[in-house]
Amino acid sequence: MSFEMPKPVNEAIVYYRVEITPIYVSGNPIGTIILKKNITEHKNNLIEVMQLNERLQSLATRDWLTQSYNRYFFDERLQQEIDLVNRLQAYGQESEKSVNNFGLIMFDIDYFKNYNDNNGHLAGDELLQTIVTVVKGVLYPTDILCRYGGEEFAVICCHTSEKGLEIAAEKIRKTVEDYDFRFQDKQPGGNLTVSIGAAYCSTPNVNKKDLITRADNDLYLAKSSGRNKVVYSPVFIVDIP
Repeated sequence: MSFEMPKPVNEAIVYYRVEITPIYVSGNPIGTIILKKNITEHKNNLIEVMQLNERLQSLATRDWLTQSYNRYFFDERLQQEIDLVNRLQAYGQESEKSVNNFGLIMFDIDYFKNYNDNNGHLAGDELLQTIVTVVKGVLYPTDILCRYGGEEFAVICCHTSEKGLEIAAEKIRKTVEDYDFRFQDKQPGGNLTVSIGAAYCSTPNVNKKDLITRADNDLYLAKSSGRNKVVYSPVFIVDIP
């Protein structure tokens, strides 16, 4: 048998590989060989490789400024959620179908250019970081917040109902409206707000691009009709020829 054995030595950890081999002569045990090898360097190198892999994974999937998920991760995960709905609609039980539906929220900071022009781009970067922190605080653990581009963000609301999506979108809007952001008094209306578009996915054969366009169009309607509001599309249905 073999096993690893850590041992504290002078505030450090030394790792050993221990191998135990019994010795038999004519079927009778006459002793045991115990080999103990110091594998600390190998173990530390392995830990460094694992940490480097985690770092590379973070760089590949996280937005460098806000540490929310990036556009690449968003595209991959959104397609996974669509594929899940397709699979459950085709093979799953009715009770499983509804609980695995999901919604897409797109939101954009109102008058962000005005904020940058008045306060500088460093303040704009700080605002983006603060927005992510504030919004994360009201999302469910299963919700996925991504930076879609510039001052626009997306939230994939997994395992939710139509009503749940609507509630989540309004909660984001209200939380941002009520938060005391730095320099918000210089914004139009004396407050910093977001506009939100949302679309719900519960039917099979939904196209990812069409779903994003639907939510993004709702976002545009929210901005063009006064800002600081939610425009919500009900169940997203695709006609299959």
